[in-house]
Amino acid sequence: ASNTARNSTEAITQSLAKLNASDRLRATAQKICPVSGNELGRMGVPKKVRVGKLDVFLCCEGCAEGKVSNELWAKVAENIKSAQGKCPVMEKPLPANAKSTIVNGQLVFVCCPPCIKKIEAAPTEYLTKIDRYYQQAASRQTLISGKQKTTR
Repeated sequence: ASNTARNSTEAITQSLAKLNASDRLRATAQKICPVSGNELGRMGVPKKVRVGKLDVFLCCEGCAEGKVSNELWAKVAENIKSAQGKCPVMEKPLPANAKSTIVNGQLVFVCCPPCIKKIEAAPTEYLTKIDRYYQQAASRQTLISGKQKTTR
């Protein structure tokens, strides 16, 4: 890797390291700012904001005044779904048509609507499980020139 790419990756890692462990996992799963499309951590420590019932991360304070792009929001949701990978209730891979809900400010994907009720009944248990899924996803991915390369 070039020095510039390595320095950029190191800067992102250092910025994300300033978040608490749970926020760091969620920002890493989200990957990009839903306003600018910039990689989270590239412009310093990501800013956590509440949009409706959902907590999201922005790349910078300036994006707090911006508008979320539908196209970028779809990419953010896909990134989160990909990082989660499995339904936390059934522990099976998420289907293409996975359902989603918001639990304690976090976007959560499930395989089917009945799983939403189970998560709502024990949110801490399932959010902890999802954090483990995020950790596993982060350990499988390596940044290469702004794109994710999955090593399995």
